[in-house]
Amino acid sequence: MTARRAIHPEAWPYTALLWSLMLDARSRLLHIPKTGGTAVERIALVSPRSVYEAWDKPKRLLRGSCDVSGLVSLWHLTPEQQAVCDHEPSANPYLHRAAHVYCVVREPISRFVSFFAYACKADFVWPSECGPWPECQSLYNVTRAAVALRCFANAAVRAIHEYRQAAHALQANPASEDGVHAKRRARHETKLRLSEFLMHVQPQSWYVRAPVGHRSCEHAFTFEDLRRASVNYTNGAHWRSTRAAVRALADDPPLRAMLEKLYAADVQLWRRVEARLPPTRFHSRGGLNASLDRWRQRRPQLWSRIPACAPRPPRAKKGLNCTCTACCSAELGAHGGRCVRCTFERDECSGKL
Repeated sequence: MTARRAIHPEAWPYTALLWSLMLDARSRLLHIPKTGGTAVERIALVSPRSVYEAWDKPKRLLRGSCDVSGLVSLWHLTPEQQAVCDHEPSANPYLHRAAHVYCVVREPISRFVSFFAYACKADFVWPSECGPWPECQSLYNVTRAAVALRCFANAAVRAIHEYRQAAHALQANPASEDGVHAKRRARHETKLRLSEFLMHVQPQSWYVRAPVGHRSCEHAFTFEDLRRASVNYTNGAHWRSTRAAVRALADDPPLRAMLEKLYAADVQLWRRVEARLPPTRFHSRGGLNASLDRWRQRRPQLWSRIPACAPRPPRAKKGLNCTCTACCSAELGAHGGRCVRCTFERDECSGKL
């Protein structure tokens, strides 16, 4: 199911910034799973997925202290995981010095439920401890969805806990007479086990800020910003299983409390980004509003108003003709994304990036 919505006039400045980043060859998307990253990648001139897919055998990019289990999408790794895994520098999309790194964050519980609904159609991410991979139709029932959701949540807690223990062991310095060699042996023996399941359940805060304090995402948008920008993202294909999971979660307060505790840092991150504040205290002051001011100076005419799409003449080929009038017509509002992209790429509509 594809969401098609008109661009919100009150959200235009943030929409302009998001589209500017997507259509800027120097910008890089930090792809956080289940936050609409795939929809952004379809538009972005440069995306992590395109970088990794250019390699014949992308798993060779991981060395060092990483143990890859099954299928792993390397564009879902956090910047810190890429560093710990001795990632191939030439394939790391976040090492570009002039790059503007941006990301999309989502309300944590909604993101978890979205992944649960996605897992019923992707057997490679279903945790083995939760039994055989179920058909999505079997999760339409609220009672069955509740049982599967609790097991799913317990598997997420376990995966995150095991990863944290391994990461802590890599940073520890064993006390011995030959401490340097002991530390090297410990790092060699300890492996970070990476799986597609872990990539989807690990906190969003791990992407935005590494535990050591380095910031990883300069421009943080909300999931709702994609809707306001008319970026067509795919809702859960099995919306009935999503609805059943939401009802099951509402009927199980202890389970919801467990997830809120697990994603406590994500809740704070979400609230800050939603309020247009800096994602963390390690980021520069001003948040997204400060970014708006810097980018607004580059193309003031574009940022002052929403671009519009006008119908082509009756005898012309099918399609839309972009103009630079002050507002979008109601009947063409559903095609706002196409209109914005056309406007950004036309010189007469304030110039290319």
